[in-house]
Amino acid sequence: MKIYQNPDISLTEKILKRPSLKAQDLRSTVRMVLDQVRTNGDKALKNFTEKFDGVTITDLKVTEEEINAAKNQ
Repeated sequence: MKIYQNPDISLTEKILKRPSLKAQDLRSTVRMVLDQVRTNGDKALKNFTEKFDGVTITDLKVTEEEINAAKNQ
């Protein structure tokens, strides 16, 4: 992610432009993810968390402390 602070107004359109995805490509990706999760369960969730979020997790259980912290945010 690139962070801009007080960018020149001429860069606004470039900065705000979002990548476009074709609906069919998106559907294919979502279908593949759901199929993998149905087949491989938690292992698939951990793999996709690493692939899409760049985070390696070992436990999917959310602790009481994490729940309370989220409530307070």
